[in-house]
Amino acid sequence: MKIFENISSNSYIFVAPIERVRLLRLILFIIFTIFFVRLFQLQVLSGDKFKIYSEAQAIKKLRLMPPRGQIYDRNNKLLVHNQASYNLNIIPASFDSTSQKILSNLIEIDPLLLQKAKFLKKKFERYTPFTILRDLDFETLSLIKEYQHFLNGVSIEIVTKRLYSDSVKMSHILGYIREASEKQIQQRPYLKAGDKIGQDGIEKFYDELLRGVDGYEIVAFNREGKRVDEISQEFESQEAIAGANLFLSIDFDLQYYVEKLLDGKRGASIGIDPRNGEILFLVSKPDFDPDIFSGKLTHEDARFLFQDESKPLYNRVIQGTYPPGSTWKMLMAIAGLEEGVITPTSTYVCTNGYHYGDRTIKCHGVHGAISIVTAIQVSCNPYFSNLASKLGIDLFSKWGYLFGFGKLTGIDLPAENIGLFPSIQWFNQQFHKEVNYQSWLPNFGIGQGEISVTPIQLAQYVSAIANRGVMHQPHLVRKLENISVRKIENNSYSTIKLPVDDWVFDYIHKGMYKVVNEGGGTATNAQISGIKVCGKTGTAQNTQGRDHSWFVAFAPMDNPEIVIVTIVENAGFGATVAAPITRDILMKHFKVAPAYTSKPDSADVNAD
Repeated sequence: MKIFENISSNSYIFVAPIERVRLLRLILFIIFTIFFVRLFQLQVLSGDKFKIYSEAQAIKKLRLMPPRGQIYDRNNKLLVHNQASYNLNIIPASFDSTSQKILSNLIEIDPLLLQKAKFLKKKFERYTPFTILRDLDFETLSLIKEYQHFLNGVSIEIVTKRLYSDSVKMSHILGYIREASEKQIQQRPYLKAGDKIGQDGIEKFYDELLRGVDGYEIVAFNREGKRVDEISQEFESQEAIAGANLFLSIDFDLQYYVEKLLDGKRGASIGIDPRNGEILFLVSKPDFDPDIFSGKLTHEDARFLFQDESKPLYNRVIQGTYPPGSTWKMLMAIAGLEEGVITPTSTYVCTNGYHYGDRTIKCHGVHGAISIVTAIQVSCNPYFSNLASKLGIDLFSKWGYLFGFGKLTGIDLPAENIGLFPSIQWFNQQFHKEVNYQSWLPNFGIGQGEISVTPIQLAQYVSAIANRGVMHQPHLVRKLENISVRKIENNSYSTIKLPVDDWVFDYIHKGMYKVVNEGGGTATNAQISGIKVCGKTGTAQNTQGRDHSWFVAFAPMDNPEIVIVTIVENAGFGATVAAPITRDILMKHFKVAPAYTSKPDSADVNAD
């Protein structure tokens, strides 16, 4: 019995190790089976996929450029949109000598660009597409497509370019886009070589909004520099967000009309709604076709734009500076009435000249004893020279600044000129000594001498007069559309109420009405039947040649809805050229027919 138990006991001892061996064999079998299945899956079932992975030589993060925002006029007419354009790109890693030889035979390429491609091949940018030609024409595009399978490392990239309305230029409003310069790239780190940005006009001022937000995609390249889509599709990407759409205050039809009206002249004209500061048209001549910058800029185009003496890129509305001439006289009248230096019935006797020291400011008539309303109507120089002398330099400076002279208007265009306003501070900076201000004031009173203003400053000033002291910031963009949320928002601008009593404007308006509508007025050729037009002529003295012709106007008198400022360089008296041009624009705006063709008028008007 003991022996059996011992035997049984011994049997038990030997059985346990045998079962463990069997268990271990089973585990090993399972492990090898899993390994074999996985190996079969990797090498047979997914072999092609992992072969592609093994051949991938670079993973690059490529930018996705958003479509640039579109621009519309106040009536939702499309002015600027995008059109497909084709660029020729090279991927340096796979661009070999054979491709270079074939490509050089097909099209003309700058050798320096090919040298740069070879240089990049040795650098980390070797897998980044490098643009060597932009805006390919159809013939070139067809040639490259035909020989594409022989051209390793050569690809066509579809991009967008700006397309402008073909019937209206609006070049000084819209501006243009071109490749960013090295300096601009340094100033804005998000820009890359070859990026196009706004260089002038609305395109520049609102560039950040118009360009949108870049997206990106992660792309794999094989050893030949070709994109590996099977891998690239597995990475996350971010869609680009299109730029904002802009809705301008510009009236397309009125803009078109004024552009044609000023063809062949050097000058500018601007129309503003005085009730809100919205610009209805803005024309500077000579101008240019913004489509010039959409494609390749020829040598002839470059010479015209950058070297021509007419300065077509120069926006005379916001950059041109001129003496305001007699358009300045309403400012002197407002200052005199508001400060109590004169009253509405105060008179001054005009005897054809104002004498001070050994100098004389002449008048174009002998007006006798006249009050402020008549002085504006006949544009009497002695009256306003005398008034400026009575005001003194302190009040002259105060009211000039209040109406925005010597300051920027804040219009939403780049490179606005501040002009020149000879205040006390200006005198101190210029002369650094005691100055006899009184000897300067008579000339300043009639808008001559060291005073220089831009047409946009005059437009803001006349708008404040028309609007009885409420001055709005002049602007071009009314609304913006955020594409990502499809929401249209109004743009906001500043408004100032000037400290002028309402009764003062009654006399200023009355005088400006008489300028146009009563005998003796200096612009009776600007009358329009059924429309109460208020205006003022001006002649800006020009030491370089013939004087410049000014005319400023608003209408209707009782409820002004448009202010127009027009200047024509080297055209003489304001009544002769600028006034009839402005009359024609008003007739177009108010749909009064027939509109005239604005040539120098032969109507009997007083010189100014």
